[in-house]
Amino acid sequence: MSMTLDEASKHFGLPVLLLNELVKDNKIDNPITPDDIDYLTVLQGLWGKAKWARFFYMGVPVRDRKAVTDKKVMSKVEKYIFNRFFNLPKGERLSTDKVAVELRERFGLSLKSEHRLKIIEMRKKVKEKKRKMREGGA
Repeated sequence: MSMTLDEASKHFGLPVLLLNELVKDNKIDNPITPDDIDYLTVLQGLWGKAKWARFFYMGVPVRDRKAVTDKKVMSKVEKYIFNRFFNLPKGERLSTDKVAVELRERFGLSLKSEHRLKIIEMRKKVKEKKRKMREGGA
């Protein structure tokens, strides 16, 4: 019996993204084989249980714990701004005013000063991310 990752996700109640990561790490096969079912059954019993998450978390170095817990999920608007600057071809410039107009047209936002500040903040994040990527640290 073999099953796809989508079928396994529904059967075991595990996210497809998690299953894809397990395939990348060579922990399971795609499609799922009978040998993988035991592994996924154990994982199913641990998944989402705060008690077990704390034990796994204890093995993570403090600096990495901080990175995990400090990550704030970006909103749809923040993702749009980030991607707009990040995917900009090298040498091209993009003004905050142009992004502000795009936000108004795309998301129907009334452009307030906090939106402009968010655009500037996201542009700085992109610059920092690109700098780290050039240095090989991202």
